[in-house]
Amino acid sequence: MITDNQNRIVRVNRAFSLITGYSEAEALGRNPSMLSSGRQSPDFYQAMWATLQAQGQWQGELWNRRKDGSLYPEWLSLSVLCDRSGAVINYVAVATDISQRKADEANIRLLADFDALTGLPNRRLLQDRIDTALSQAQRQGEALALMFLDLDRFKNVNDSLGHHAGDELLMQVAQRLKSVLREQDTVCRVGGDEFVLLCTSTDATGAAHVANKLLEITAQRYLVVQQELAITFSIGIALYPDDGDSFAKLSMSADIAMYRAKQAGRNAYRFSPPTCSLNRVANWRCKTACARLPRQRVGCGPGALPRFSGHRRRGGNTGPAGLSARAGLR
Repeated sequence: MITDNQNRIVRVNRAFSLITGYSEAEALGRNPSMLSSGRQSPDFYQAMWATLQAQGQWQGELWNRRKDGSLYPEWLSLSVLCDRSGAVINYVAVATDISQRKADEANIRLLADFDALTGLPNRRLLQDRIDTALSQAQRQGEALALMFLDLDRFKNVNDSLGHHAGDELLMQVAQRLKSVLREQDTVCRVGGDEFVLLCTSTDATGAAHVANKLLEITAQRYLVVQQELAITFSIGIALYPDDGDSFAKLSMSADIAMYRAKQAGRNAYRFSPPTCSLNRVANWRCKTACARLPRQRVGCGPGALPRFSGHRRRGGNTGPAGLSARAGLR
């Protein structure tokens, strides 16, 4: 697109018409502001013109509006043409529609930060949000709650109805979780049948209220592959600052509390024990796993070797802290 020194359009090419929807006849004589989307502030345009007049060129990203009213992002390069005396003759604009690039970038962000199955934030995005929430809680002297949620006996659904049914159930569970949360809360799927909930500005009373709501809404029956299913959660709750001042410490506390909920019979929530150091957690997990040994033997007879459940380990650690305390507690 080319304009005169009064910024009236004097020439456009075919690409302009394809992008904007305006024909050459419709565009000639008009000001390029006819494409304005309203998404840029007056300050944006003032800075753009100031740079153009001072340096003779400007480039950047902005949003414009097509003839049909739809908005689109474009990369715009502006330059000034002057005569020998330095007087402005024309302004030349070269624009590129970057809608596809924006869509690709959004898809990459989605894959990086969100769970592909449920659309919930994943562990990576959870880390960012809890770091921000902890900083805010520390500045404002507020409490927050971190909850670990694990579906009870979810493996039975996969084994009896297939993984497609398990996936459908997880998607329905995710929708129910989102329906009862505040806008400022975050629920994430961190893998398998595990979810994590971050509740800002929430003390023990508030956390208990949320947990009861989650248990109530989750326990309602689901319709999956034309069958009604009932499933429940075991929930572990850790509070800042009582149970930790970092994501790692709060996660460990919520993890152990969730195991206590499973031991209590499932479909329940438990708060973190008053003292929940890493050593106590490691010892507790080791004792829980070892208690299962007599019932987890390969073969029969006195020479049989013990084996642990094939369930995944949290954090990928080795040693006592890495032993799965979930053996028999699904």
